[in-house]
Amino acid sequence: DEARQKYCEVYPNRDVQQVGLVIKDKFSFFGASPDGIITFKGGSGTRGGYYGILEIKCIYSCRDKEKIEGCKFLNKKGQLLKGSRYYTQVQLCAWATGAKFIHFFLWTKHDYKLVLVPLDPEFA
Repeated sequence: DEARQKYCEVYPNRDVQQVGLVIKDKFSFFGASPDGIITFKGGSGTRGGYYGILEIKCIYSCRDKEKIEGCKFLNKKGQLLKGSRYYTQVQLCAWATGAKFIHFFLWTKHDYKLVLVPLDPEFA
C-alpha cells in the first residue's frame, strides 16, 4: 500500500484502481492480478481503451540501502531483462488485461524507481 501511495504521489496525473483477479476474455483458464490499473486523470478511463498496468516490487535486497541498485532483473541501463521472471509476469499480465503500457515500480522506504516496460506483442 505504501508503494502504491508513493507512485500516486509522484505521478499525480494518473489514477490507479486496485483490481483482483482479471480473467482473459477468450481464455477463461488464464488470469492475472496486476497491482493496479492505470488511467490518466481527465481521460475517459478504461472505457477509452488506453490504460496500463502497475506492477510493484518492494526490493528486499535494497531495503537498507540509500538507492535501489544491483537488481539482477535489470540491465545496466535500468531496463527489465527479457529473461527475468518479472518480464514474463508483466507481459502476461498486460496480455490478460488488454493493457497498452506497463509501469514496473520498484520501491523501498528510501528510494523508488519507475521502469517503463515496452509491450512485447510476440510474447503472448
